[in-house]
Amino acid sequence: MMTDLPKEYLKLNNSLENHMGSILNKKTIPLYDMMSYHMNFQNDQPRILGLLCLFTHLALEGKYETALNFASSIEFVNNFIEIHDDVQSGQPQRNKRDTLWWKWGPAQAINAGDGMHALARLSILNIKNNPNINQTKTFEALKLLDNATIKTCESRYSELEYQERIDITYPEYIDNISNKGSALFECALSLGAVLSNNLHNLENNIQELARSISLSIKMKKDISQIWTDSSSEDQNYALNKTKLIPVIIALENESVSYKRMIGEIYFKRVLEKDDLNNLRKILDELNIKKRSYNILNKSSENAIKIIENESIIQPKNKPLLLDLIKWIVN
Repeated sequence: MMTDLPKEYLKLNNSLENHMGSILNKKTIPLYDMMSYHMNFQNDQPRILGLLCLFTHLALEGKYETALNFASSIEFVNNFIEIHDDVQSGQPQRNKRDTLWWKWGPAQAINAGDGMHALARLSILNIKNNPNINQTKTFEALKLLDNATIKTCESRYSELEYQERIDITYPEYIDNISNKGSALFECALSLGAVLSNNLHNLENNIQELARSISLSIKMKKDISQIWTDSSSEDQNYALNKTKLIPVIIALENESVSYKRMIGEIYFKRVLEKDDLNNLRKILDELNIKKRSYNILNKSSENAIKIIENESIIQPKNKPLLLDLIKWIVN
């Protein structure tokens, strides 16, 4: 929640929202009103990807304003993906509001999502009169953005394929999260670094950090859907047969009889809430919750350690980025 964030983060989050809002407000046709509706400006959720970009640049350069266009671009891509995800999953609500396709229909929602993707690229190309951003940096930023987008599409392909499978191995599943599911986080961090000419020095650490962040967020979400009181929106994610990491752990390590029990749930044509309750009971019998938290804690600790040990970051600005990472993964 935004109220949990320190003032420094609120300031940058508001600057980013104002910047993105100004881009959309320049247009007058209703298409951009639809985009603004989905963006849901001034809500109580931080723009995590944009903040990662801004605070990475701040940690390296001592300022963030130069990175606003790049931060906007990764947020526009994220919202493009969200819109398409909602259409694909048939999800009627996101963040307790009607989704774009539910309100305007799938065709208009897809059109708005595609427009959001175009805006992401234009946000990078439209940087003018800034001596710190030359054509080389612009090209590199576009390459980062496009690579992240296609990797995310590849990840979505794998997730959809996994819905009908129970023979997924844990390494296979984690590899999808690490190499593809983390793409937007890696891009956000890289866009902040490319402006400071430090991307190549930080590339390996950025990749590892993005993977740890992605795994932490995915595991937290999956744990909450199984073991805490979830909203109907959260449960729609599981009811669509999306495989959860705790389920993959059970399928990888347990006996044939337990695999068969889990398979009987996932091979149903339509899942209901009672199926999720039965799934929880099976996982509790196998003590999967403890194993899941062990993985979550390890990935969170690794993300924090990477920032703590990074010497290129300006010492006076390191605490800001470190606290943001802690807030995201904990």
